[in-house]
Amino acid sequence: MKEQLPRKLSAILHADLVGYSRHTGEDEEGTYQRLRNCLSTADECVASYNGTICNYAGDAILADFSSAVSALNCAVHMQQKFDQCNLDIPESRDLEFRIGLNLGEVIVDGEEIFGDSVNIAARLQALAEPGGICISKKLWEEVNSRVDYQFADKGEISVKNIEKPINVFQVVMGGTKNNNLDRPVTSESSTPALKPSIAILPLTNMSGDSEQEYFSDGLTEDIITGLSRFRSVNVIARNSTFVYKGKAVMVRAVGQELGADYVVEGSVRRAGDRVRITVQLINARDDNHVWAQKYDRVLDDIFAVQDEVVAAIASALPNQIRHVEQARPERTKSDIRAYDLILHASAQGMDTLKDAARAINLLEQALEIDPGYAVAHSWLSSAYTMEWDHKLIPKPEAVVAKIMKHARRAVELDQTDGLAYTTLSDHCLFIMSDLTEARVHAERAVQLNPNESIIVAWRGYIHNCDGESKQAMELCARATRLDPLAVGWVKFLHGVVCFDSEQYDRAIDMFLATNSEEKWGHLAAAYALIGQTDRAREIAKRTRQMWIESSPQGLDERIQELFNAGGLYNHGNLDGSFERGMRIAGCLR
Repeated sequence: MKEQLPRKLSAILHADLVGYSRHTGEDEEGTYQRLRNCLSTADECVASYNGTICNYAGDAILADFSSAVSALNCAVHMQQKFDQCNLDIPESRDLEFRIGLNLGEVIVDGEEIFGDSVNIAARLQALAEPGGICISKKLWEEVNSRVDYQFADKGEISVKNIEKPINVFQVVMGGTKNNNLDRPVTSESSTPALKPSIAILPLTNMSGDSEQEYFSDGLTEDIITGLSRFRSVNVIARNSTFVYKGKAVMVRAVGQELGADYVVEGSVRRAGDRVRITVQLINARDDNHVWAQKYDRVLDDIFAVQDEVVAAIASALPNQIRHVEQARPERTKSDIRAYDLILHASAQGMDTLKDAARAINLLEQALEIDPGYAVAHSWLSSAYTMEWDHKLIPKPEAVVAKIMKHARRAVELDQTDGLAYTTLSDHCLFIMSDLTEARVHAERAVQLNPNESIIVAWRGYIHNCDGESKQAMELCARATRLDPLAVGWVKFLHGVVCFDSEQYDRAIDMFLATNSEEKWGHLAAAYALIGQTDRAREIAKRTRQMWIESSPQGLDERIQELFNAGGLYNHGNLDGSFERGMRIAGCLR
C-alpha cells in the first residue's frame, strides 16, 4: 500500500527579492551582505509570530503558520522591517520583496512543505508589487473580520500551472478600516503604505512689489521639484497647491481636500541682492507645527537655500526620508540673472504665439549668460516646439535640429532632471516619431522623479502608445492622485488613456476637467462614439475654428498630416476609434 505522507492545514508565506540578478550584477558582495541581513530579519519576524521557516531558496523565503492572522501580521511586519533596512543606502540599491500568502492543505516532509497550496502562494507573490503583499481569497475570508487592514479585490487572475484562476486580494499597506479607508478600494484609489503626503503651498511674496511674484512662485516650484525626488513621500503637484495662492487657508481643510498629511507654508522677501525665506511644516491633521526655519541670504546662495529647505523638510517628516545625494551638477552662482530670466520665462507661459516668442527671447538671454544651464535648454526646446505647434507649419530640418539639440543638451548637462528627460521623450515621440527612444527617456524620468505628476502621467501615456493599457491606466491614475486639482496636461493625458481603453464616459469627464486646448478633438470624438452626435458636432465646429485660426492655409491637409504622425495624440489608438469618432463629429473630412 502506498505510503500516505502527512498533511496539515497551513497558512503559507512566500517572499522573494525583486531584481536579485540586477543587484548582484551591480554589487555582488554588497547585495549578499544586505540579503543576509534581510533574511535574518525575516527569520526573527517569523519566529515572533510563531511561524516556521521551511526553506530559504537563494533570495526566496518559504514559511508556514498555524494561524492565518499571524501569517498576515508577520508579512506586514516583514515589509516594514525591510523598508527600514533600506534607510541608509542609496535608493538604486534598495532590496525590495514581494510577498504572497495562501491558506490550504500542504504535504509535510520533515521541515519542508509541498503541494498546490504552496505553488499558489508563490504565484501570489509574483503578482504583488515590490514592497507589497497579495493574498488568496481563502486567506482573506479567514482574516478579513479579524484584522484591521484594508484590502483591494484584484479579481480573478489566471496564473501559470494553476488550473483555475485565483481570486487575488492586495493588502493596502498603511490602510486600516478605522482610518476612513473602509470604502471599496480599487487599484486607482489604493495608496502605497507608510508614505506621508505633503503639499507645498505657494510662498507668499512679501517684497511689497507685485513684479516679484514670479520669484516666490519659482522658488516654490523648485522646492516642490526637489522634494519630489524622494521616493518615500508623496508630493502634491504644483497645479493643485497653487489653487490656494493668495488665499487665507485652514491647514486642516487643505489637507483634507488634497489628501495631504503635512502642509508647508512660508514667505519670501527680496530686496536688492538679499533674500529672506521663512518656511514652516505643519501637521495637517492637528495643526501642530512640526518645524520652522528662517533663511537670510544673498541671492547668489539661492540654490543652497533650496537644498537646505528640501533637506530640512525631509528630515522633519515621520519615518524620516532617507538622505539622498543631491546629485545635481554644480549650478552657476556667480550670476543670478540667468536664474531670474528662467523664472520670468516660466511665469510667462507659452499659451499663445506671443507667449512662446517672449519665452524664447528670455531663455536665449539666459543661455548667453550661462550656456551650461540645463533647465534653460530644456525650456527653450519646448518653446521652439510650441512655436512650431501654434503655427502648424511643416517641420523643416532646421527647426527640428534646433528643438532636439536643446532637448538633448539639457539631459547631457543635468542627468538628474526628470522633467528634462520627459521633455526629450515628448520630442522624440512627436517630433522624431521614435517611440523606442521616447520610452527609454520616459522611464529614466520616472526613476529620477517618481512624484512629479506630469512625469508619471507621461510615462503612462508612453505605455498607452505601446498598447499597454493596464500600466497606462495605473500610472495616469497615480498622477491624478498626485495632482488632485489638476486642470492641465495630467488630466488630458489621463483622458486620452481612458479614451483608448474605450472608457468614453470617463474620458469625457477628464477632458471636461482640463483647460488644455488639445482636448477638443478627443472630446468631440468621445461624444460621437457614445451616440451624442449633436454635442459632438457642436464641439467639432469649435475645434475646426480653432485650427483654422492657427493655420488658415491647407488646413485639412495639415490636420491629416498631424493625425498620421500621431500629433493629435492617437499613438495608442490601435483600433482606429479616434479617427472614426473624429469623422463622425466632423473634425476630419
